[in-house]
Amino acid sequence: MRGAFVNTLLLLSRSIPVVLLLVIYWVGLFIGTHIPTSQLNPIEGPLSDKTIHFYAYAGLGFLATWSIARMRGRRFLLFLFTMVVIIVFGALDELSQPLVNRSCSFYDWVADALGAIFGGIFYIVLSWLLHSSAKNTVKQKEASSE
Repeated sequence: MRGAFVNTLLLLSRSIPVVLLLVIYWVGLFIGTHIPTSQLNPIEGPLSDKTIHFYAYAGLGFLATWSIARMRGRRFLLFLFTMVVIIVFGALDELSQPLVNRSCSFYDWVADALGAIFGGIFYIVLSWLLHSSAKNTVKQKEASSE
């Protein structure tokens, strides 16, 4: 019983920095999307507004997936629930922007949703690749020591 408690504490101690980073990023994203356009510099260069939305929400999807990665249970359902929360947040984020003299755009929301899903899937693939690589390294070390 005590071992399970210690394992839970260790899991939480490893998750807290990721969750804290997620919260800071999420709050920063909300604040950034609610700065009135009169206070923003126009976007210059190759990045469009939709691209910025995509990458901003990809970061959010990546961090959110990372923060739930160690949770037990039905991980796929947890991932889907997390994506739904982010996509709903993106819709509410867009709908609230006219309150600060910004435009509400369906296509911005689509970029938000696609970015979140991409970020989440990117975390899953990256995690799998790193885990597979670590397993192969251990196997190679074991084989060379025999």
